[in-house]
Amino acid sequence: MARPESSIMRPQDLGIGRLFETVRDAVIVAEASTGRIVLWNRAAAEVFGYSPEEALDGLDVEALVPERLKERHRAGLSRYHDTGHGPYVDSRAMLDLPAVRKGGEEIWVELTLSPIEPLPETGTEGRFVLAVVRDVTERRRVEEEVRKLNEELEGRVAERTARLESVLAELKERESVLRESEERFRLLVQGVRDYAIFMLDPEGRVASWNEGARRIKGYEVEEILGRHFSVFYPDGEVERGHPEEELRIAAEEGAYEEEGLRVRKDGSRFWASVLITALQDGKGNLRGFAKVTRDVTERKRAEEALRQSEERHRAVVEQAHEGIFLFAPETKRILEANPAFQRMFGYDEEELRETTLYELVPQDPEGVDRNVERALLGQGHLLVGERVYRRKDGSSIDVEVSGGVISYGGEEVICSVVRDVTERKRAEEALRRQAELLDLSHEPIFAWELGGGIVYWNRGSEELYGFSREEAVGSDNHRLLRTVHPMPREHIEAALEREGRWDGELVHTTKDRRRVVTESRHMLVETSDGRRLVLETNRDVTERKRSEEAMAEVREAERRRIARDMHDGVLQDISHALAEAQVLRMIPEEQGRERLDLLIEALRRSARELRGAVYDLRQEEDAPGRSFVRSVESLVELNRQMNQGWEVELTVDPRFPEGLPEREGKELLRVVQEALSNARKHSGAEHVRVALRTEGDDVVAEVEDDGRGFDPGPTRAGVGLRSMDERAATLGGKLEVEGEPGKGTRVRLRTPLKNVGGGGAG
Repeated sequence: MARPESSIMRPQDLGIGRLFETVRDAVIVAEASTGRIVLWNRAAAEVFGYSPEEALDGLDVEALVPERLKERHRAGLSRYHDTGHGPYVDSRAMLDLPAVRKGGEEIWVELTLSPIEPLPETGTEGRFVLAVVRDVTERRRVEEEVRKLNEELEGRVAERTARLESVLAELKERESVLRESEERFRLLVQGVRDYAIFMLDPEGRVASWNEGARRIKGYEVEEILGRHFSVFYPDGEVERGHPEEELRIAAEEGAYEEEGLRVRKDGSRFWASVLITALQDGKGNLRGFAKVTRDVTERKRAEEALRQSEERHRAVVEQAHEGIFLFAPETKRILEANPAFQRMFGYDEEELRETTLYELVPQDPEGVDRNVERALLGQGHLLVGERVYRRKDGSSIDVEVSGGVISYGGEEVICSVVRDVTERKRAEEALRRQAELLDLSHEPIFAWELGGGIVYWNRGSEELYGFSREEAVGSDNHRLLRTVHPMPREHIEAALEREGRWDGELVHTTKDRRRVVTESRHMLVETSDGRRLVLETNRDVTERKRSEEAMAEVREAERRRIARDMHDGVLQDISHALAEAQVLRMIPEEQGRERLDLLIEALRRSARELRGAVYDLRQEEDAPGRSFVRSVESLVELNRQMNQGWEVELTVDPRFPEGLPEREGKELLRVVQEALSNARKHSGAEHVRVALRTEGDDVVAEVEDDGRGFDPGPTRAGVGLRSMDERAATLGGKLEVEGEPGKGTRVRLRTPLKNVGGGGAG
């Protein structure tokens, strides 16, 4: 009994199994009849904000569609439910559309739509739609900026390009002519080493002689010029008038070609391939002949050795696992077949002798005739390819067929080799179903054979690396991508053999020679036909690595700034205080009181600066148990102590998350610290306000003072501002600096709550 559409759906019911959770893009499956979402992976929850429980508890996929597109969405879903077809579903085109998150925020996504049906064994009926979705909001913004920059750059280079085009065109034309000339010369030089090329006059006397002729036939030029070319033929051929017959045919038909025995100067014989071409003047008068001869003795010996080896190979044929049979090319009747062929098709030896090839391939007799003709004309090995043959009991079998012409009992027959590929075809079909799903992913995923080349290359690999599927499949992936491994390849392959998987970072080179850093996951799988494949999934982390390197540079610049501040401020004050102390020892007490007050103030200032520097340097060692809000409170209190004339106010929104992940919390704290440090040193403010709050799905950290202010437009960014910018970029947020002379300064960092790992208030 068929299972209704409303039943609980599992990824296994649709044939996508554990791949449903390994694909890092959002994967959504919805009923075509109701629009109800029946499958929703973790990536979908991250993109749209709905948890799997919310999405699968009756959520309609229409909730993800902007209001202006809902009517078109309903019409398309209804058409697919009624007909099973739709322009986007049928084409599997990549769509670029707006979508709506849980909170109403509109984002841009790339998605592909595919029809998908439950596996027959599940008993589930109905039509479903599979959507693979990627959030490309940030990418669209970056692409727009890049487009504008490209337009500006193209305008700059257009003038230079125009000047160079004519010069390049002329150079390319000259280069092409030179290459053609070099190629003709190379072919000529190579050819004359193996060929005897000489001229005959109309009567057949030798008129010219080349080095190849001397090597093959043994005559020096002065010995052979003027002699009749019949000297190269055996006596029997000369007596029959064969040399003259060759010239007659060449004169009448324009050319004569044959293979036959020829005689060298020393009397030895060799097999020669001969081409004689008649030469005529502009009026059609015979001026002589051009003769080209090649020594083919070794080829003939090899052919004879092959003919004589038939009996020696019979024992091998009898033991072979592949089916091997001989048949007459004219009648297509089977002459012999080895035991493997008899077992494969269910015939005994006597039955096969009464069977023709047409009975094994009844559905395509024209194809049989065509392949036999190709084998006879080619006189060599012929790969027919995959075919469907019929057994004695009428069942079908998938086979791979190759063959060639051999000598059998003094006659030419065709020897054919048949390999049963039924199991391989089943494995390929299973791989094809999995490959269709993998091809929907934007992440680079490819498969390669241990000790072999690439066997699968998805669309995400094409997008990242630039190599098409045709270019990649069959290539060694390490050479194609010029992979830089973190350890010897043998260690990685040993881990795959031992544990079945390996994770790590790799460096690849794209087709356009860009170096990309990827987080790579290798999984060892074995196919049903015994092949061992490595499924490699990569994620491009190049930009993240660059950001980490930039942050390292910022931290180093901060350390240098702290050292400079201590040298220019603290050490100067201490040196001054030391000098004053020396003076105070030498003057009366009443005269030194004022100077003692200055000395005490300098030491206090040095203590405050040292306390701030120590706080800066110990940020990386701060107690891991301290929450982010407590760290900000400690920072504010420190700044109050360092400047007694300050009023520093801290306000924390109750909804602001109390704790943040260690890495994100440190970066956000550094931004607040740098803003407070700038205000303390440069603003001359009396009141400073620090605020931590949430706005929608964002967290906001803000430092505002009532000091002298500045115009942020023309101001050149120093180390502090650059470090705040870099940290904002690392958090995926935006730094805003507002100021006006005489009206104070406001520094605000805004970043999505999800980027700092916050889950809500408290």
